Amino acid sequence: MFRVKQLKPVEYPLVNRFYKVQGYKGKARGNENIFVLQQSQIVAALRLVPLTDQWLLRGLWVDYALRRQGLGLALLNGIIDFLTISHYYCFADQDVVPFYLKAEFISPNIQTLPVPILQRFKAYQQRNARLQALIWQSPSSLDAPLDLPKYQSHLPKT
Repeated sequence: MFRVKQLKPVEYPLVNRFYKVQGYKGKARGNENIFVLQQSQIVAALRLVPLTDQWLLRGLWVDYALRRQGLGLALLNGIIDFLTISHYYCFADQDVVPFYLKAEFISPNIQTLPVPILQRFKAYQQRNARLQALIWQSPSSLDAPLDLPKYQSHLPKT
């Protein structure tokens, strides 16, 4: 049985070891929120990185040996109860955009992105032209505009 867990900063070396073994170059840092899907060990991980008043989803990674079994989607669905704001952003390579669309992310007009997100997206896109900006909206905010003012609270529940 797999379970979703939000790691404490003292546990971040566990996800960094997982990323390294899997060949992912990113690392968890102290200001991020890290979520993992685990059984006896970590099989998938993701990072929520603060960027001013928004959060950027990075480093969604599933163990190579366990891919295409729904574990990435299980991790995304499993963190919903931890999320406290209505919009989360992600920059995905075109090859994995269908996965994110299946997870109910949407592809916005990039000009509607908040300035810090847009600036980061353009910087990343210079290194990888195949990136696409995506947004996940909580079900309760589906009628809310995508260009919201600054959020009052942006920390995931602990």
